[in-house]
Amino acid sequence: DLYQYQNESRNVEFITFLHSDYDGVEQPSDEELEGLYEATKESYAIPETRDITVGIIDDSAMKASIEITEEQVRGIYDDEIASFTVPEERVLEQAIFESESEAQKIADAVEEGQTMKAAVNEATGNQDAYLGEQAFQEDGLIEDISGDVFASEETGGVYGPVESPLGWHVIVLKEIKEPHVKPFESVQENIRNEILQGEFADQKYAIAGEIDDMLAGGASLEEIKQDYPMQTKSIEGITTMGAMASANHPLDQFGEDSTLITQLSFESFEGESAPVTELSDGRTAIVHVDKITEKSYAPFEEVKDDIRERWMNDQKRAGNMDFVNELLLTAKTKGRALQALADEQDKALLTAKSLKRNDEIKSPMTQPGTAQIFTARPDNLIVFDIENGLAIGQVTSFDYPDIAEIDEEELEALQEAIMQDAADESMSMFYENKIDDFNVRVNEDVIRRLYGPSENSM
Repeated sequence: DLYQYQNESRNVEFITFLHSDYDGVEQPSDEELEGLYEATKESYAIPETRDITVGIIDDSAMKASIEITEEQVRGIYDDEIASFTVPEERVLEQAIFESESEAQKIADAVEEGQTMKAAVNEATGNQDAYLGEQAFQEDGLIEDISGDVFASEETGGVYGPVESPLGWHVIVLKEIKEPHVKPFESVQENIRNEILQGEFADQKYAIAGEIDDMLAGGASLEEIKQDYPMQTKSIEGITTMGAMASANHPLDQFGEDSTLITQLSFESFEGESAPVTELSDGRTAIVHVDKITEKSYAPFEEVKDDIRERWMNDQKRAGNMDFVNELLLTAKTKGRALQALADEQDKALLTAKSLKRNDEIKSPMTQPGTAQIFTARPDNLIVFDIENGLAIGQVTSFDYPDIAEIDEEELEALQEAIMQDAADESMSMFYENKIDDFNVRVNEDVIRRLYGPSENSM
């Protein structure tokens, strides 16, 4: 039934009345226009903008100034020698099967001298079950496997079948690798980089504190630039939405940090800087507010023509609605047919065929108008919305899909959607009932401010 409801089609005849064609509107007075200007003043608002300078600490220069000696690297290596020690490893050749009987056949064949790879290929016709050789430490294997292969002191032994969540394993111990310490030469570069990153992080933290102290003391970015390696970028006309007064959008250069830069720009007064901030790419930034241009409004005389056009459009829309509704009432009262109404108004009688609730809306139909058509009784005159106007029309016929021809896959998809909607509705009802049970109120505004998208998002 729901499928048929959703896929019902209707044919409609109608005549159109565009708002722009309505003639009974007089030009407004300046007093009326000024009243509309005051009532809709926010639509003519010029938002507050800020000119800022963003200072970016030159991390490359900071890193270049850090010196790491070989003694430091050697000291870390000696102090943490345990972390450079590789435990004993066993090189295992493996194959995994779905059944124990299949795995047992392979184990028997390998015991008799056949290679595992050849045995797998002969038994299965492919190499999918054969995993080859791989080195494992004892804690990298499940206990049922590690207990046997790490207890052996000789290579060549066949183990299994052993069951795991992956299936049934057959294993050959190929090599025993004794514990060993990684040579200093092979790890010294990694140690050096770790020391560098640690000292770099400490230096960044210290510099951030020093710069914050300088900013609090009234230092300018130019003064800070004399003591610390920093590049500055000036950006004009930022709004709370991140847009620029100019055609270019220089905040784009900060990628995902553009929202953060915008937020910081509106957290300080003119002539002040926001606290030192780390960007997502690790760079350190300072946002300084150079100039604030307060919110203002376009003067009345400047937007007067726009207001007049708005006034005329509003009056035409209202007049047209009154005219069409009065015309419909008269037609219904006098029993006038749609064709007669079209002739009287010198209108062409239009048709729209095979309309469906969920189909793409095609001009001049609109979503609200289509919804009105699907709630109308056939052959009853109705008013419904069209693009830039109204229509008087009637449903001339309707049709439902033949049940015998409905695609089962479509029915299954619809059923899944209904089940999901039911689950969502059940959760919603559960949520509301819990609110009643505990006599609490959820402050959606606070939740939205704390966890929702920032209003400064671009």
